[in-house]
Formats: sequence, structure tokens, C-alpha cells
Amino acid sequence: MRRFRRSKTGFVVVLLSILALCWLTLYFSSLYQRRRAQRLVADLRTFPFATADFTQVRDFVLQHGGVPIEESSQRPPFSCTVHDCMFQIWLGHPFSRPPTNQSLWQSLYPTLPSLGLRPWLIYAQFEVRSGVLMRSTTSVGQVKRRDWGTYDGLLTLEYSIHTERNATPYSRLGEGGADYTVTTPHVTGPPTELLESWVLQTPEAPMNRVFDIDLRCFTAIFHGCSDLGALAPSAWQQRQQATLKTP
Repeated sequence: MRRFRRSKTGFVVVLLSILALCWLTLYFSSLYQRRRAQRLVADLRTFPFATADFTQVRDFVLQHGGVPIEESSQRPPFSCTVHDCMFQIWLGHPFSRPPTNQSLWQSLYPTLPSLGLRPWLIYAQFEVRSGVLMRSTTSVGQVKRRDWGTYDGLLTLEYSIHTERNATPYSRLGEGGADYTVTTPHVTGPPTELLESWVLQTPEAPMNRVFDIDLRCFTAIFHGCSDLGALAPSAWQQRQQATLKTP
């Protein structure tokens, strides 16, 4: 019996050690990726969206570990040229991409926030047409648990930034503040709190405010990003001010 107890205790210690090692590996991996994401956000604030050409976009994307991507409209062989190319950058927590196995999603993902491991990602896409940057999209998001009225489960906080060379959908409508507009669109599908910025690619565009993104809450152990105001403070303030002005 004594030998059995010792072996049982040893097994428990080994199991706990393995679990602790797995947690530390995932956490420090997330911390490393978050620091890379912070460098990306800092560089996006100073990136010359208004004048960027193919070479500048390509070098920026490669610098941050991105790649050219194949477009759905293209047929093999895929080619990325100076005149036409799409690029993407993807950084995130190891579990930020939902698994194809739905049973794994339903059983594993709801427990991750309780363990201080909240899946998050930052994704940037750049579209080059006729040799210049035509538009870009940058999305930042985190999965968290939320007891929200009758809903108790996973919720996604997401902030998306869209830049356009010629005109945004809001400048076409002639709305005020068309060069920089923040919206909170209605989302269908999984529970999501979404904030969107639309920016015209001009030298005067307020990119410091647009890319004012605080990623520190992505790796906070005891709490994630509280709301969109914590994730994108300047954009959230812009939206609140616009809402107050609406009659």
C-alpha cells in the first residue's frame, strides 16, 4: 500500500508538472506574439498609407512575417506582380484560430479564459493595385467569456480599421467627418462586440488615433480586455462623441 501511495503521488506530481509546463508554454508564446503585435501596431501608425507603393508594402509585410496571398478570383499558377498583389500579416495566440473539430471548440475553448489564456489575434491585409496601395484592413480581436443578459458563453471583442485610397463608403454618402469615421455595425452570427474605423488614405489622416490600440489586456492573466474602450480608446471616444452629436 505504501508503494502504491508513493507511485500515485508521483503520478499526480508528474501530471501537474506537465499541465503547468503546457500552461507556461502557451502563456509565454502568447506574450511573445503580443510583443510582435505591438511592434506591428506602432509601425502601422507611421506607415505612409497615402503614398505607399508595391515595394514599401512588400517590405513592410515581410518585415512583420507576412506573405503575399492567393486571391479567390485567380487561377493557377498564382502570381503576385508589382501592379497587382494582396498581402497579409497574421499574429496571435496559439488557439486564436478555431479548430475544425467543433466538439473540441465546444469543450476546450470555453475553459481557456478561466485559465487566463484568452485567444486573440491581429490580422492585416494590404491590397496593391496599379502599383500603389489601394486599400487595407486591420482587425484586432480577443475571445472572452461574457455573462450578457440571457447569454453566458464566449464573446469576441473586435476592432477593425479600413483604409481607402479614393473614398470610403461614408464619404460617398457625404456624411460629416468622412475622412475618419467610426461605426458600430450590427453583427449577425456569433456574439460579437465590433467597432470599425474608416479612414481615407491622406497625409493628414489621424493614424495615431486610428491605431491607438492597447494590447496589454490580451495577456492579462486575471482579466481580459474589459470592453472596446479598453482595446481601442481613441476610436471608442470618437464614436461616443459622434453618438452624442446625433439628434
